[in-house]
Amino acid sequence: MKHISCLFFLLLILTLWPRRTLTTNEFGDSDNIFDQSRRTLTDDIGDSDNILDQSRRTLTTVGDSDHIINRACEATPYKDLCKASIKDNIEAVADLYSVANIAVKVAYLNATDTQEHVKELLSTETEAFVHQSLMDCSANYDDAIGNLEDSMAAFESKGYDHIQTLVAAAMVDPQTCEDYFNESPGHTSPLTSRNTILVKLCSNALAIVKLAAAEK
Repeated sequence: MKHISCLFFLLLILTLWPRRTLTTNEFGDSDNIFDQSRRTLTDDIGDSDNILDQSRRTLTTVGDSDHIINRACEATPYKDLCKASIKDNIEAVADLYSVANIAVKVAYLNATDTQEHVKELLSTETEAFVHQSLMDCSANYDDAIGNLEDSMAAFESKGYDHIQTLVAAAMVDPQTCEDYFNESPGHTSPLTSRNTILVKLCSNALAIVKLAAAEK
């Protein structure tokens, strides 16, 4: 009797114990979560495709710019210097016209840097001949800078003939500066390397301008 009572009590507990039932709503929530995950994955793949496409376009642009630079610099007398000076501004390269513009700008920046260097030398130079030669060089570099500034402005109207005349004039100035120091035996120009670089940059710029003008 005692065992029967215990069994009856156990059955009663199992009958009355609250049971949790999975409802349609719960299944619906699971479906929603799965659907959201699927949409998120699709969006991520779409974003990845966009990123990949943008990267592909960027690589194509860089490749085109490299081709244009190589083509322009092959027409110059100092090819390695040309490529090194233009590639620092590769983001601005779109065609031969833009390469020519960059080449002139590089020559201009080089001339202004040398002009500042000349001023530093003048502040410490005590020998009369060298001091006077530096003064004359400073005047020459003023002319070169002015001509290169005018040539950069002429790009707005694509006046190629005028640009070539101005760049050619600017190229003479560092050569003249070098000659000053040769007028007195025993003197060496402190600007030889800088004068040489500017002549080469102007020569390269002139060649690229001619190339761009021929294909306008």
